[in-house]
Amino acid sequence: MKSKRKKIFLKIAVLFFVVLCAFPFVFSPQAQVSVQASSSENVTYFGTVVPCGKDNGYKPNTTSKWNPWTLLTVPGMVMGLIPDDDPHQGWSLGSFFVKGYSARTSSSVNAYCEEVPVYLKNAGDTLTFGFKLEQNIDKLNGNSKLVIADDKEMVQDCWIEEPYFNADFHRGLLIVEHTDYQGNKTTVRYTDFLNGLSVGANTQVDLFEEGDYRVILAYEIYKDTAWNWITDWMDPNGSWFDYRMESYFSVRNGNCMVYPFDTQTNNELSNRSYTTNGFRIDLANSQYLQTTVKKENLNAEGTDVVEDIRFNKVVSDGASFSAEGKYTITVRNVYTNATTEKIIYVGANDVMRCNVVTGKSIPEINACLSAGYGIAPNGMLTYGMSATNEQTVAEKTVGEEPSRDSVVVEAETPVKDTENNVWKILGISSTSVLAIGAIFLCLKKFL
Repeated sequence: MKSKRKKIFLKIAVLFFVVLCAFPFVFSPQAQVSVQASSSENVTYFGTVVPCGKDNGYKPNTTSKWNPWTLLTVPGMVMGLIPDDDPHQGWSLGSFFVKGYSARTSSSVNAYCEEVPVYLKNAGDTLTFGFKLEQNIDKLNGNSKLVIADDKEMVQDCWIEEPYFNADFHRGLLIVEHTDYQGNKTTVRYTDFLNGLSVGANTQVDLFEEGDYRVILAYEIYKDTAWNWITDWMDPNGSWFDYRMESYFSVRNGNCMVYPFDTQTNNELSNRSYTTNGFRIDLANSQYLQTTVKKENLNAEGTDVVEDIRFNKVVSDGASFSAEGKYTITVRNVYTNATTEKIIYVGANDVMRCNVVTGKSIPEINACLSAGYGIAPNGMLTYGMSATNEQTVAEKTVGEEPSRDSVVVEAETPVKDTENNVWKILGISSTSVLAIGAIFLCLKKFL
């Protein structure tokens, strides 16, 4: 009985010992590790084929059996019905792709009120668009009698809009249309696009910047049969089948940054800065950010700032401001819901400069001035000294300093945190040692 009791106490002691040894590691501060995939690994494949009848200008046929349900849509693409007896039934030529983005969202922006994908890119991202070929164009779906035809006829680049494309496009035509933030459109056509592409390889077409994109791939299939000479005599277009793949997407910058620059020195102004020259706004080519500017001025009594409600407005990239006032610039990215705010003072009023730099209200600043404080050239409050005495400014400055002029580094709080952590670790270790000693004393007694 005694031996059995010893075994039980021994198991309990060992378990307690293991828990105590693990305790400092479980409850001590641990580093947080975050793993995120590189934007270069992000890729999306898309695109659905629409049958377009037989040599009819690559417009979806709305009257024949080829496409009785026209414009049946899903987000970001146009889809048509391919009949069971169609030579394109059951296999895909390939897919469009976009790669290199940081994030993806959606927005209803195209002419058909469709929800199209929006690819967000950050600094350093390289977005590319292309096409991945999945078939041998001389042996489609493994059938040597099914090939991509060499089309030398006129093709329409959109079944709704003009103009027509009047040149030979041979084995596949890729059309890329880009619309910028001002509504300007640029169209690039790649004729004989499918000829020479490697099966299974991603063929990059172009590098894209911000804007809205529409991409179209038009191609023709020739079906060879033993009776082609009869069918072609009865119907000259009987062996040629037209198809198109069309998609829409947008590219936007994922940042939410605004960069104010001094209009005279061209130096960048940080948040809560001041200048007597004025400033201009630089959005770093992010043309789709919502940017608003609010202006405030010191009232006639000098007791508070008042908003100039007639001034508040939406501004664009490159807008400049030179009139005296406290400007609050607010930038919002509608695709990420991120918001950035920067405050810049234009003028030479010491009280307003102090208000912007320190963040203190006008009544607080006036109370400090009444108590003997002064305002240094850098906008900080000083006490009992000349504003030109830089050493005293560094020692007597009160309030919050701007980052670009900061001369004082506060290290008191981090030291306290470090001391607290040290005492916690020492306490845990001491408790562990005492508990282990008590366990050995108990084991010695029972054993």
